[in-house]
Amino acid sequence: MMKRISCFILVLLMSLQAFPVGCTADADGNRRVIPLASDKGINVLVIGNSFCTGWQDELRGMLLSAGVKVTFWTAAHGGSSLSQHWEWAQSGAKEYRLRSYRSPDRNVNRYPVSLEYCLSGKEWDVISIQEAYFPLTQPGYDEAELSRSTKELASAMYAYIRSYCPRATLVWHQTWALEVGWKRGQSSVQTQADQDDMYRMIRAFGDEVAAENGAYLVPTGTAFQIARANGSGDLSRDGCHDGAENGGQYLNACVWFECVTGQSCVGNTWRPEKYTLSEERAALLQNAAHAAVEEYYGR
Repeated sequence: MMKRISCFILVLLMSLQAFPVGCTADADGNRRVIPLASDKGINVLVIGNSFCTGWQDELRGMLLSAGVKVTFWTAAHGGSSLSQHWEWAQSGAKEYRLRSYRSPDRNVNRYPVSLEYCLSGKEWDVISIQEAYFPLTQPGYDEAELSRSTKELASAMYAYIRSYCPRATLVWHQTWALEVGWKRGQSSVQTQADQDDMYRMIRAFGDEVAAENGAYLVPTGTAFQIARANGSGDLSRDGCHDGAENGGQYLNACVWFECVTGQSCVGNTWRPEKYTLSEERAALLQNAAHAAVEEYYGR
């Protein structure tokens, strides 16, 4: 059984201090705010494609507003799949852009660099990987084969990561189902899978990967599905990537916020400055994110 996601940073800190592992609650019965305030702070590395980059500014704002000292970094290559990440890990290819999201005047942006460089350059506390699932947009995909290859590639990637960062907590970032009819680049082939069916497979593959590798799971895909069911409409900017003005990036940030703090994002008053998000829509997205985390892990 996967460990409670609401505790994964707490478990990490407790294990480093040889404390017994557990998840406690405050006087009101809420999941305890994780005590992250320290000189060291926590460094999170998110490895993936463009699905791991759009929401970082929103998450930084939410974390800062809550007084949580966590720095997110991304090692990204747009459009990349898990098989490509594994190939580049083996070859040492410099295919990544390494970025930190601290503050606008303190961000780090290094390109091109290898995955080895990304993993060995800092003592990472948390590292996540993801899959693109582009094969689900093509006709004739084989669900069983995709499940098998996803699990094999993810296990290989986690083993590679552990070889450089044995103390890091491992995470699977569950991505979201694309819009029906989306076309990748100049391709004339449109998304074939029904959105609900696509989500079902993404969720099933991710659940298996996390369970088999002892990894935590960030359920952003589940949050997207819940928000859609509650009338959010399209949350993408192009049928694929999470959108800004429609709240897709904010929703992503809300899910990650709950996962790394243990706090509920419902009622968080921080709002993006680069676009306007109505209070009604912010509440819808916050509730969708909270429901996704609760659906997986409860309290």
